[in-house]
Amino acid sequence: MKKYILIACAVLMSFASQAQSSNMGIGIKVGYNSSSMKNSGDIITTSGKSGISFGLMGLIPISGNLAFQPEVLYSQQGAEQEYSSGGFSYKGTMSMDYINVPLMLTYTVFKGVAIQAGPQIGFLMSAKNDYEDNYLGYQDGDELDIKDLSNDLDIGLNLGLGYTFMEKYYVDARYNMSFSELFPDQEGLGFEQADFKNRVFQISVGYRFK
Repeated sequence: MKKYILIACAVLMSFASQAQSSNMGIGIKVGYNSSSMKNSGDIITTSGKSGISFGLMGLIPISGNLAFQPEVLYSQQGAEQEYSSGGFSYKGTMSMDYINVPLMLTYTVFKGVAIQAGPQIGFLMSAKNDYEDNYLGYQDGDELDIKDLSNDLDIGLNLGLGYTFMEKYYVDARYNMSFSELFPDQEGLGFEQADFKNRVFQISVGYRFK
């Protein structure tokens, strides 16, 4: 975890130094996440989980209407999960916190409105599973730390739309699709052939200082 914090701090310092020495814009943003997990095996039903995100964003003009928008964001993700078979039922909440680094290209299509696309790398900070199960009337539950069973890195793609108004205020809507398998050790979680991947819809507002 310490190395991920150091990486995030290094990126933040790079943003600040670039903003001082160039025409790079810099700002803050905060947002709402609706996250879920794609389950290719369709073994477990997953539904959305609410969370927040916040962090720092930059804006580096490239040419004309094209710009590069790097960000460093803390992001609460995860999913609500359900499973039922025979006399067994399971309900759980997967909570996974990341430091995400989106590297977005933005293209302004008309005044203030820009389309966004770019890769994202996420560094897992914590992962917990708060669950309840019932087997033939016998109930059990616990909150488990599952970070050691989870993938430390999450690689994905962002697609979105942003709007800048009054020159410094900013709002965007973004969808993230992860390509990384969240739980390489699925048997450790009691799952088999599930192949979970993050899916996050995010709405954010921000303010650019420069």
